[in-house]
Amino acid sequence: MRAVPTIRINIMGQFYKVMSAIFYHGSYIEKDHYTSICREGMSNTWIDANNAQIKKRQWPRGAKNICIVFLQKVDK
Repeated sequence: MRAVPTIRINIMGQFYKVMSAIFYHGSYIEKDHYTSICREGMSNTWIDANNAQIKKRQWPRGAKNICIVFLQKVDK
C-alpha cells in the first residue's frame, strides 16, 4: 500500500485535495483507537485530534493506516 498524497489526487480525470482523514491504530477490537486530522483552511497545516488532545501538526509522513479520507474537488 502506498502513502496517501495530500496535494492532489486524480480520480478518473477529476482532481481532489485531502481535507481530513480518520486513522486507525490497533491490532484487535479491545485495544483499537481512532484519531482524526483536518486541514486548516486550504493551508498545509493540519489539526490532529485524539482522545487526549488537539494540536497543530504536519501530515504524518508515509501515512498508511487511514480508514476514511474526505476529499474536496479542486481545479486542474
